[in-house]
Amino acid sequence: MKSLQTLFVLSVFFIHLVFGVTGVDFSTYRPGMNNRPLYQSIIKDLGEKFGTPVQTAYRKGFEAQIDRIVIDEDLMDKYLQEAAVPQEREAIARFILAHEYFHVLLKHPHTSERGESPKEIQIRGTFTEARREMEKQVDHLAAKYLHDLKLPTKPVERMFQTHPELVHGGDCYPSGEERAKIVSEASKPGIEMSYFDNKAIKCTFFLNKLAARFPREMPLK
Repeated sequence: MKSLQTLFVLSVFFIHLVFGVTGVDFSTYRPGMNNRPLYQSIIKDLGEKFGTPVQTAYRKGFEAQIDRIVIDEDLMDKYLQEAAVPQEREAIARFILAHEYFHVLLKHPHTSERGESPKEIQIRGTFTEARREMEKQVDHLAAKYLHDLKLPTKPVERMFQTHPELVHGGDCYPSGEERAKIVSEASKPGIEMSYFDNKAIKCTFFLNKLAARFPREMPLK
């Protein structure tokens, strides 16, 4: 009996290691109310999974800073209210927060138009071109994160295809259609190296570490 109990305890421990993601019950989400515990759970999961905890702040405009993520609760409500079921809300929220998280992890906020960048980032083209590639990088990784958790990406694709501020993109942002395609194609095995090493930017320093934290079927390509 004791050996069976030990086996059970060990199995629970290893299941936690493999599926070590805090449950986030988005059936409790209410627009306009205090949903910060949901967002903080996701930020905590990201920090534990990828080894870099970050701080959070709440105000207008999503933003990745040197060591923190700024969360816009009103804008998050706007995107989440269109989701049909709690799982879709969770997928959208996790994608948005992972997008900002990976900006921090890849040290994108350290770059500037003055040509200042950390040693891990080599800007080869213009800063605008490099910024567009940075957005592709974090969209790709955030979508991989959803696939790793077996969450749907279709709600995220719809978000990019339907919201005017996302559909048209901008100087530093790909179009919504292009971003939806990046999210969709993240279902393919492997981390796509062309987003991280191209004529505009080389940003590969953290990829081996990241690849090790995704499933084994997701090596660098």
